[in-house]
Amino acid sequence: CNATLTNTKDYTIQSDSLMLGGEESAIITNGFTDANCSNSDVVTKLETSDHIIGMGPNDSVKLKLKVEWQSSSAINMRNQNGVIEAPYKITISEINSLEAVTVSARGGYSVTIDNITVMSGAKNQWSSSDWVVFILRYIGCWGNRECVANVITDLNGKGVYKASLTINYNRKETTCAPQNLTITLDPVPMTKLRAKGEVSEFSKQGDIILDCKNQVRNAMLTSRQIAVNLRSDLVWDENEAVLKP
Repeated sequence: CNATLTNTKDYTIQSDSLMLGGEESAIITNGFTDANCSNSDVVTKLETSDHIIGMGPNDSVKLKLKVEWQSSSAINMRNQNGVIEAPYKITISEINSLEAVTVSARGGYSVTIDNITVMSGAKNQWSSSDWVVFILRYIGCWGNRECVANVITDLNGKGVYKASLTINYNRKETTCAPQNLTITLDPVPMTKLRAKGEVSEFSKQGDIILDCKNQVRNAMLTSRQIAVNLRSDLVWDENEAVLKP
């Protein structure tokens, strides 16, 4: 095996559960055909890494992406006719932490991760010591994308099979508008008005009804916290919770 091949797949997050602390998993097909493989060749799967993806304005939405081979076993190419099949599993969760972003969507909600999985036939051609040195360099990248891209250039011409994955997150962004911001107070008799202080017996509460769109989980939740404040220009200087007469 000596070809240099790349495939790119797309995955769109399907569930609202990520916003509620859940996770989503999927198996990604990952196939290549290298006509240069012989029956004696073996294709080795390199170690995968986890990623912290930043999405939205200022990477305000963080996703943790775990990547795992479905099977860690090397692929024996005997009677495979050059066909290499190596699916991998992704598990995605939304996190609220200070973990550093390793790949950013630059304000958007779609990002491509290059070299999310890598396989190679170089072990067939290199000495054991050369292969060990390469693996140590690869592991030493600790998943850093630029480092990985640089290290695996050594595999060109020796069989390297790289998978890239584009992740799309159609994250719901709830928007709300108030139906009515007016609270009508009951009349206060002139005899009850004071120069200072509250007329507590004539206070009144009211509900502000919000009309929200794009809610999460059957309109039971919003994607962001909501705060509503009433404002009036006719408030007492010493206590803004008290209206002027």
